[in-house]
Amino acid sequence: RKFHPSTIRWPLIHQFFSLHPDKYKRVLMADVRDTAFQGDPFEILKDSSSSFLAFTGVQDRTIGQCGWNGGWVRDCFGPEMFSRLSSKPIICSGISMGTMDAVKSYLQAMSEHIMKQEFAACERNGVDQGVHNVLVHTDKIPHLRVNRQDDGLVANMQAHVMKFRSGKVYNVNNELARVVHQYDRDLELQRSLLDSYVDFEWHKE
Repeated sequence: RKFHPSTIRWPLIHQFFSLHPDKYKRVLMADVRDTAFQGDPFEILKDSSSSFLAFTGVQDRTIGQCGWNGGWVRDCFGPEMFSRLSSKPIICSGISMGTMDAVKSYLQAMSEHIMKQEFAACERNGVDQGVHNVLVHTDKIPHLRVNRQDDGLVANMQAHVMKFRSGKVYNVNNELARVVHQYDRDLELQRSLLDSYVDFEWHKE
């Protein structure tokens, strides 16, 4: 079988933590290409109790109103599941975090769906977010908490809720976002990050 990297990462991450079950207490799972940090992400996990945090993406439409997210759910889980989730909010699979016990349960559920033989028929870039949304909205993730863009500390710039000003991204309560995802959806923010962290003259040295 062939997998897109965004799909196969979940069984691989699950395998890694299965080999090192006691090495980590808290885990952040993040897309690599378009994620930046403005603070310690683990400040979001304020207490030590078991928890899994998921984060909304675009908030001005539901799964059923989005061709991408609706298509992933419909093609991988069928029309009945699509109808069931049609009015639900979109939850982004690009950033999630939690305590190790909750993360292992999540990764096991993700891996079980992805590795099913019938899943191959819908495999393509992005379908992992379809699985993610099904797990969230059918209560298959223990100790789940969903954080919204409005007052959360993880910014999804595609949602266009949190604002970039004075070199940083803030939520509507003027709190500094600890994690900024999909920063390339805001060109001013992207330029600021590139200017701050990328040495475009390295090859001349």
